Amino acid sequence: GMLVLGLDTRAEIGGMNTDVMMAAVFNPQSKTATVVSIPRDSDLNLPGYKSQKANAFYAGFLSTARSKEKLQGDQARKYATEHMKEMISKFLEVPIDYAIIVDFQGFVDVIDALGGINVYVDQDMRYWDHADGTDINLKKGNQTLNGEEALGFVRYRKSRDNLTRESSDFERNERQDRVLAAILDKLKSLGSVTRIGSLMDA
Repeated sequence: GMLVLGLDTRAEIGGMNTDVMMAAVFNPQSKTATVVSIPRDSDLNLPGYKSQKANAFYAGFLSTARSKEKLQGDQARKYATEHMKEMISKFLEVPIDYAIIVDFQGFVDVIDALGGINVYVDQDMRYWDHADGTDINLKKGNQTLNGEEALGFVRYRKSRDNLTRESSDFERNERQDRVLAAILDKLKSLGSVTRIGSLMDA
């Protein structure tokens, strides 16, 4: 299995929460994959782990790596990632062998390297926050989203001034699944072959 973590590393707020958590289990015989999204506000309720929102564990493991294990940089991140793999493996009762961590900028760069993605936006979305630079302004319907727009699409939860309807974690997970499918569709297109260099850079 593979763990995919979308890490909130915005410099403006200094956060390290994993706002996206997906586990993908692959079957080489049938060449299929099952992807499970874990809502960020879930309490995993695992014996031996503290009771907190699921998206806070990576930051907690990272803090432990630095304070108790005296690790820094890549070693601290590796410690946190290994503990996330172990925890999610216990939670889902499937082996997790690999992990991918993508921060907000990496996500934006991948989408832009692909030339945008085609998705169905399920509702109008309007939210902004000058403190961290968030500016989500999307209209309902099928459309091509660039990197920043796609990031807003998967992150949207709250409305500003009740201009649009708020979203649940489950709706966010559905959007994350939709974006993942759109990325895979774009990767299979002939035009994406010419973008491999910029995609690898992202």
